[in-house]
Amino acid sequence: MKTPARDSEAGFTLIDSLVAVATLSAMTALLPQAIVTARQMSSETASLVSARLVADSVLADLARSSPHAGQQTGVTDGHSWRVETKIREAGLTSRSEDGTSPALFTTRISIQVSGNRTLVVERLSYGAVK
Repeated sequence: MKTPARDSEAGFTLIDSLVAVATLSAMTALLPQAIVTARQMSSETASLVSARLVADSVLADLARSSPHAGQQTGVTDGHSWRVETKIREAGLTSRSEDGTSPALFTTRISIQVSGNRTLVVERLSYGAVK
């Protein structure tokens, strides 16, 4: 037959309880900061995705028109952007009947994402110059 356990051997000690409370307090203190960081990262990612969609949209609009060297600026969906198009190589072959010559253009779009962050996208396109 077993003898009943003494009171000093049963349950948790005061040190065990204090360690558990301290651990829970530390985790509770870190949790709000982790949530704030996750929300900030989520917001930054959404802004970056939105800026990339604006860049694709502006570049698609430029692709529909014939490319020409120069600069354009604008604001789309709250993102300010600037496009610089430069002739990279002109006169790759002889001139056509309409007096134009094929050329390669470098198009660089800079979009303000948030605060001091800027998204830059470069594309190479083919067109004609006079």
